[in-house]
Amino acid sequence: METLYEYLLDNYKENEPIFLADLQIDGMTRTNVRQQVKKLADTGKVRRFDNGIYFLPQKTFFKPGSQLAPEKVLVCKYLRDKDKRCGYVSGLMFFNQMGLTTQGSYDV
Repeated sequence: METLYEYLLDNYKENEPIFLADLQIDGMTRTNVRQQVKKLADTGKVRRFDNGIYFLPQKTFFKPGSQLAPEKVLVCKYLRDKDKRCGYVSGLMFFNQMGLTTQGSYDV
């Protein structure tokens, strides 16, 4: 478990999404990686954002610690691949970000 935590500290910044689907560690099966990440989440070393998405929490004065911004997950998962752009925001979300409308998108 400590080697996985050290790997995460070396390869990820605080409040940066960690996608379980992207974790490939030599000598560990996918099942073992999931189990180890769950143990790290139970101890509070990493926090769970959603299914398969975790992050290293930033230290704060508040007990719950920092939260991961949903916009950051959106960018990392759908709009960027490493440093290369692979998508863009469009529709009502784009107009809302530009300040052209206050209408929100309908999310089900």
